Amino acid sequence: MTAIIILLGLKACTDFVHTRFQSLALFIAVIPIVMIIAGCNKYEEGPVISLRSKKERVVNIWKIDKIYIDSAEYPNYLPSDYEIEIKKDGTYSKISSGTTYTGTWEFDEKKELIIFDKGTADEEKPTILKLKEKDLWLQYLYTESNDTHTREIYYIPK
Repeated sequence: MTAIIILLGLKACTDFVHTRFQSLALFIAVIPIVMIIAGCNKYEEGPVISLRSKKERVVNIWKIDKIYIDSAEYPNYLPSDYEIEIKKDGTYSKISSGTTYTGTWEFDEKKELIIFDKGTADEEKPTILKLKEKDLWLQYLYTESNDTHTREIYYIPK
């Protein structure tokens, strides 16, 4: 009888160790996957993972939510009617002070920039800081009086 109790105790002990080992092995296997997914975030402020393509997320009619110049907010920098429609066919239209401007857009190879009017005198290449279905944050670099400045425009859908 004592031998049976000892055997049952050993069986319970090995089952416990085996279950703990499986849990530890699963934990060790999951950590690298989580780190890889977290490291795949393309944009500094963007989603970790999205089921919509970058093109599907950027195609929209956007209005300005906020503008920052060198980290200071400028609420009245652009006209209140300013909006930009980025279209699926690679064109865009921009309305500012009642005037409509049109042109083309595309991503750079790494999809870190949007290139507006590529190859023209009006070419602009803002960096994408955030690209979600309801958020588009673009950062423009420009030089004024030999100083480089940043202008960040935070868009939301119209």
